[in-house]
Amino acid sequence: MSGLSAAELFGRVALPGLAAPLRVRNERCACGVSILANADDPGPAVAQHNRTAVHRAWWARVRVAWQGEEAVA
Repeated sequence: MSGLSAAELFGRVALPGLAAPLRVRNERCACGVSILANADDPGPAVAQHNRTAVHRAWWARVRVAWQGEEAVA
């Protein structure tokens, strides 16, 4: 018999010590600002950054000429 409750057995309760550590990724956006995000799910942090005034102003300046990232050899 396990010492865990039914909720713990089915993963509904986080167990201290068993939780995966947060992996963080810091990358520079093309607009020049660094984005600090969860490496396993960067989408929310990137979306939040894309709504900032700095990013929107950069995008307004370069939108017409933007071709995406260049391939690195």
